Amino acid sequence: MPVPVHVVARDEARTPPGRLGEPEGIAGIVGFLAFLAFLASEAGRWVTGQSPHAAGGMI
Repeated sequence: MPVPVHVVARDEARTPPGRLGEPEGIAGIVGFLAFLAFLASEAGRWVTGQSPHAAGGMI
């Protein structure tokens, strides 16, 4: 059952980017996981206060 157009428009308006996510948009999560591994390593000890988000502002 397709989502009504007015529901999609409402949800798009609620997200900071003004659009809904697509599977291709999160495909870079492999790179994100590598970033997390870097932060957890000794090499990332000087990186503080970073908050990488992949949720587009909504979960």
